[in-house]
Amino acid sequence: MVSQQAQTGNGRMISMDVLRVLSMFLIVTGHFLFYGVRNHPTLGTFHPESVSETCTYLILQLIYVFTVTGVNCFVLISGYFLIEKTTFRSALLKIWVETIFYSLLLSLIFSFCGGEKIPPTTWLDHLSPFPRREYWFITQYMGLALLAPFLAYLGKSLNQKQYLFLLGVLLLLFFKIPFGRSFTTGMSINWFILLFFVGGYFRKFALPDWLRTRTVLCLTVTAAGIYLFHLAENLTDITQPQGAFTLRYTGNNALTFLTSICLFACFTEKKEICQAGQFIGKLAPYTLGIYLCHEHSAVRDFLWNRLLPEICHHHLLLPGLFFTILVFLSCTGIDFLREQLFKRIGINRAIQKLGEKLPQPFGPKKEIRNQ
Repeated sequence: MVSQQAQTGNGRMISMDVLRVLSMFLIVTGHFLFYGVRNHPTLGTFHPESVSETCTYLILQLIYVFTVTGVNCFVLISGYFLIEKTTFRSALLKIWVETIFYSLLLSLIFSFCGGEKIPPTTWLDHLSPFPRREYWFITQYMGLALLAPFLAYLGKSLNQKQYLFLLGVLLLLFFKIPFGRSFTTGMSINWFILLFFVGGYFRKFALPDWLRTRTVLCLTVTAAGIYLFHLAENLTDITQPQGAFTLRYTGNNALTFLTSICLFACFTEKKEICQAGQFIGKLAPYTLGIYLCHEHSAVRDFLWNRLLPEICHHHLLLPGLFFTILVFLSCTGIDFLREQLFKRIGINRAIQKLGEKLPQPFGPKKEIRNQ
């Protein structure tokens, strides 16, 4: 099922590592648009009589379509690898420890440098595996990780027909239209459960031949459909004087979801990875740190509300996108240093040992045969 050409000697799937890095870059770019451009004094407004500003608006809308797929792909990857794991893993502790590290460290830095007083309840929140003030994704993902062994137990016990029935029910409940608004959002654990099972389906069952050979075509057609479907509605916002930059895409939006699936399918079917791709894949261990570093509320405000307006004064995309790349690479470097520190003082080894002692719901060797 997993291509040997796409794997390294230690069993890592390079194509999935590349997708993980790409997804994180899309997330950072999405934050640039959502927190930066949308609230920017000049980038966030567009004049319909200006051809250049209108073109910029259309390009940004197209970019944001793809950025929304970043979170979806992250959870799809998790489902792909965890659908066969019915045990709690040390990754749970690793995520928690890294979150505490960045949450506390960055709060301390901005508290001393910015003079911001942080109440005791917030400090306690920094120590929680389900933070309420920071990192919505970590909160939802930790919940999913705790449920993962039970979801995997269910997924491994189903044959293909039963599995498709399950996906059909989850899609009926959690798709944005017609019932999704009643049960979930694109940022909730319910939606993550659906993505988990979709990713698991790719691991358990082969894709139909027509989809396997046409994933790139499906991706292109779906992306074009998303762009045209939503553009008509969004264009009405800039026909007004000084129309605002609006973003209506969500993770459980129908066409956004399909784009995520097509993008994910492209990488699961990837047979060979070029040298550049292999280099990009080496950044995969730092993706969580990139998120934790740049999405801290104090850092977010500093980056997108204070620093970005000083760099971008007009409707030029290149300075803003260059700034996004700089943020991505800077956070990668910071997490590289954090990883070296953890290795040197033995935190990673302690996490691994504690992870081996986690109580298991089904026992460490519990297996369920596929029907």
